[in-house]
Formats: sequence, C-alpha cells, structure tokens
Amino acid sequence: MFDHINKIRTNKEIQNRLDTMYENETDLVRSLLFQSIAKFNIDTFYKLDVAYESLSSLNDFPEYEGFGSSDHYYAFKGVEETLKNNQTARN
Repeated sequence: MFDHINKIRTNKEIQNRLDTMYENETDLVRSLLFQSIAKFNIDTFYKLDVAYESLSSLNDFPEYEGFGSSDHYYAFKGVEETLKNNQTARN
C-alpha cells in the first residue's frame, strides 16, 4: 500500500523530494534536513518525512539567535532517536 514511500531512493531523488516537499520551510530546517540525509543515510521518502517531524519545530527558531554546535548536536540527536524509535515501532 505504501511501497512508494518505503522504496530505496538515490541521494538525488531524496534531495529532489526535499526541494519540492519542503521548499517553504526555514533555511535552518532545510539545511539540517540536507545534512541529515548524509549523516543518517536517509534513503527513503518515509525516513525523510520522519527526520522532518523531528526538526519541524525549529521553524520557529528565532533568526536573530545563533544556532551553535550544541544546538546542532541536539537536533541531530533528536533525528537519530526519532529514526531509531520509528524503525523499532515498524518492526
């Protein structure tokens, strides 16, 4: 039923999906999603959507505040945990 979202995709297909489906997100969220694709080997549309769920609240992050290395760490930790928890729930 949902085979199209679970199909293994190329990096280019994942990035194209990010460009089209998440074009209205903040630069911060889009940047973190691009980095997450490589960092967590995101290879399905489903995993990209799960990563976005973890990062979407950062759309409200104030632009005038810096997003430092510790912020990156916790954002990526959140993506990692969400991907793991979601994989466990699906098995």
